Amino acid sequence: EDSKLIGYPSGFSQREANLCFCWSRMLVVDEVADGTRNCSISFVDYLEAIGRVADHISPPTSQEMEATMAQHSQWGNIAASLEHAGPRSGNVTWSYIGVLLRNLGVSERKYITQRASGGFLTNKTRPLEDKILQIVEWVVGGLCSHFQVADEYGLISTLDKLRDFRKASGLVM
Repeated sequence: EDSKLIGYPSGFSQREANLCFCWSRMLVVDEVADGTRNCSISFVDYLEAIGRVADHISPPTSQEMEATMAQHSQWGNIAASLEHAGPRSGNVTWSYIGVLLRNLGVSERKYITQRASGGFLTNKTRPLEDKILQIVEWVVGGLCSHFQVADEYGLISTLDKLRDFRKASGLVM
């Protein structure tokens, strides 16, 4: 939620997120006896979940995002102002999402247009790795914005401090 992947502007619902989580888990032999494994996911399961989310959202290609921003002059101005507020200058995905999140007025609120290949049961037209890269850039950009840091390195430093604080407080084993 902090990276704005669920809801506006992706149109990706909590229900779809739950489906991605459930479908990415490996089977557990005895769900009652091993309840922890039944309610959590391993790193491999997490990677599969990211792939399922990316495949379902199927964000526009970088070229489509650039073309959309070029069509709307005010979008280009907002994107230029975001160059220093996102995780890496030139991150087209975060600039595009950042423009959408600026809200341009309720009547102009734009959602990411879902591609024909988006969704769970559709034929795919792009490599999954391209979509995953865009989703990861989106999440990193959203977290940088949430923690008010300039780039990925600031985000890593902030997350390390948060982890150390939680360990020192006894919140994490």
